[in-house]
Amino acid sequence: MDPIKVSLFKKYCVTAEKKEALIDHILAFASKLEANEDGTELFIVSTSPTDENVIFIYIVYANEEVRTLHENSDTYITYRTAVNNLVSGIPEIIFLTPQGGKGLK
Repeated sequence: MDPIKVSLFKKYCVTAEKKEALIDHILAFASKLEANEDGTELFIVSTSPTDENVIFIYIVYANEEVRTLHENSDTYITYRTAVNNLVSGIPEIIFLTPQGGKGLK
């Protein structure tokens, strides 16, 4: 049986002044994942159509081990520190178990 995939849905609140900086920072981090981290299968940043101060990230990992390695890497810790300086408060995080669908490996 294949390892169970893990996904996260994160909701960040941000001020208008820091929104573009946060999006740029997240996308720069995502581009590093494309080059260096096969186990992070999806890493998508989206803005809210109803609240200009909300940014969402959806991440799919190949399995829990990949998620743990990712979140404990020096690169991620540096990324998270910068994110924490750009957002307002603690992000909401929802852990999910993907069941299938278009685009899912």
